[in-house]
Amino acid sequence: MSFKVHIIHDLFYGFNEPTSSEDLTIPDVDLVIMNGNLGWSSKRSWHYAFQVANLYPNIQFVFNDGTYERSQINGGLDGRQAKGI
Repeated sequence: MSFKVHIIHDLFYGFNEPTSSEDLTIPDVDLVIMNGNLGWSSKRSWHYAFQVANLYPNIQFVFNDGTYERSQINGGLDGRQAKGI
């Protein structure tokens, strides 16, 4: 039994930058892991994730926050700075 996985990471799309057609094309896989830093902001990363997921409704997707998405969530600080360490 085989299980095909595709990993997408570190695309660093700008907020108003259009998504290239190459990044919207997914090979024939069972699972896509979006492993962070898809955009320079978490909003842009989620926009890309929704774009791709809507194009491939029969593929499972996993979204992991990257360094840039996490820093947006904490108001621009990384986790250690947000905790005062």
